[in-house]
Amino acid sequence: MVDSAARLCPENIAENLEIQPQSEVGSFDFFSLALDESCDVRDTAQLLIFLRGITRDFQLTEKLATIRPMKGTTTGSDLFTELELIDLQSDSLLKEHFKFASLLEFYSALKEENFSNIKRHAQKMLVLFGSTYICEQTFSVMKFTKSRYRSSLTDEHLSAVLRISTSGIQPDFDGLVKAQQRLDFSH
Repeated sequence: MVDSAARLCPENIAENLEIQPQSEVGSFDFFSLALDESCDVRDTAQLLIFLRGITRDFQLTEKLATIRPMKGTTTGSDLFTELELIDLQSDSLLKEHFKFASLLEFYSALKEENFSNIKRHAQKMLVLFGSTYICEQTFSVMKFTKSRYRSSLTDEHLSAVLRISTSGIQPDFDGLVKAQQRLDFSH
């Protein structure tokens, strides 16, 4: 058995030791968490979370729940986000929901009172453009529209043509026709 253990890599052993306290949490009548952060030799903040729990028959357990590197800043919000992330990762129902839902459905389904920091972070990430594809597509339309054969288009007209050709919004044709009719009667 010692030979087998010597061949295991430290990451596998550490992962096993991290999973065990997560499975014990359900048997605790009460538990508390201790959080502390400190910087390592390379000045990366490391967050330690210790778990202390007690069962109905007074079995007391105290273990290192996790250690997380905190890249960038380490504010109180960062610490709460890490706690939310731990809750999220240890919830088997949410893991199942994540497998079958889109990212938008998954993050919108998270309870605000439990995952407010993660939801806010997800919103910030989901709003970012994944590429410049939409810009390149619009430039292609612009080059096709304003070619050497149609080079006298004004900037305003070109802008209008680009907006019409790239918009997914349906124009209010009824409102436009009514407005045009009012202008025609005023002459």
